[in-house]
This record gives sequence, structure tokens and C-alpha cells, in this order.
Amino acid sequence: MRTRARRGFTLIELLVVIAIIAILAAILFPVFAQARERARATQCLSNMRQTGTGLMMYTQDYDEWTPPMNDGVPNFNDPTVPGWRPNFLGSLGPYVKNNRIFGCPSAPDVTTGAPGNQAVTPISRSSYLGNAVVIERSTAVIPNPADIVYLQELFNARGMAFLRPRAANAARTDYRWWYFPRTNGNDDIWNYTNMHFNGGNVLFCDGHSKFLQTKFMRSRIYGLAPDRGIEPGPTAYNQPWTPLF
Repeated sequence: MRTRARRGFTLIELLVVIAIIAILAAILFPVFAQARERARATQCLSNMRQTGTGLMMYTQDYDEWTPPMNDGVPNFNDPTVPGWRPNFLGSLGPYVKNNRIFGCPSAPDVTTGAPGNQAVTPISRSSYLGNAVVIERSTAVIPNPADIVYLQELFNARGMAFLRPRAANAARTDYRWWYFPRTNGNDDIWNYTNMHFNGGNVLFCDGHSKFLQTKFMRSRIYGLAPDRGIEPGPTAYNQPWTPLF
């Protein structure tokens, strides 16, 4: 009996298979990356909700007052380090029992070499900014807690607790920087509330959180007047804003 020789793939067939695999990879990899980012955005939203629960418990224990207003606190979860002061994140630590919920998993860490002790530490990592308009205030003075932001997202994670917007004077009549362009005049890249799909998660003063698109952010949701949206330009973000309450 005659045996038939085994026929292998020709070079053309191999190239066709490789091309098909490359096309499928080009189609599927962005889908996988998007799905992974959606999962991280969901985890970030969950982290904010847990932080909101801690905030509600804190205000109940402290006669309906929100945590202390100290900005730029290094290693905010460790009261033993030099320069530590009570702050809007570290004060919630005993209530949430999990230091890792103070940051978004998508935010890259600031590491060694960062100015002003901003590098993340084993117990202090946050990509969330506190709203100084409502920090260290009685919740009774906030007219619509469900409409006023308590936390918003920063584009990276640091070991320092920051307030943005923050008070520019001791009387707390002048606030600055509720939004911030990453580059001067660029209205597409923003440092705040822009981590996920052209938007970010925010926590409100009543403890609930949700996703907002950056382009729809307005000063009023931070308790500031006049009521205006994000504006491009190197100085628009730096103008003074007046608190609504």
C-alpha cells in the first residue's frame, strides 16, 4: 500500500493565520482594556461609598461636624510622623478600618523623590481631594448635602491629604482651584475628576457617590458662586470663588 505524505502548512497559509490573529488581537485588546478600566472605576466608586459611610459615622459622633480642615498633611494616616495634623482622611480611618479605600486603583502612585513628602506610604495612599468649603463645618449649614461634593478624584495617588477647592484666606470667603488643567489652556486634560472615561467619581455630603463627566462639572456642586462650568485657559481656574453658605 502506498502511504500519503503528510502535508504541512504553506508559508502563505501561515501568514494568513498570523494576520487573522493580529486582527483579532487588535479588536479584542482594547475591549479587554476597557473592561478592566470599568472594573477599576467600579472599585473606585465602591471605595468612595465606604468612605461616605465612614463620614456619616464620624459626623454622628462629632455633633454633625465634618473632619478638621488641614491641607497638605503628609502621611495623613500616621499621627506619629512630624508635621501630621488632624485631617479629612485620617479622621475617618477608625470608622472605615481599611486605609486602602482612600484611593482609586487606576491612579498611579507618587513614589520617592516627590516634593513635600507626597510619596505614598504603606498606610497613607489617596487620590481623593477634600472640598474645603464643607470641611470642618456643621452639616446643618449645608443646604443640600446630596448636591454638594465632599470628595473628588485627583489624577494620581499621594501620601498627603489635600483640599481642593481650598480656602485662599483665613476668613474662608475666597476659595480657589475646584478644577485644574494639567497643561495651560488644554481643555481636554484635567487634573481633577477625570480618571475614568472623561469623568470621575465624586462623594457627596450625604454619603452617596456617583460618576460625573468632567465637562459637566460646575462650581455650584462645590458650594461656590458664581455658578460656572470648567473654562479653558491658564488663569480661569485660579479666579476667586465665594462660598454659597
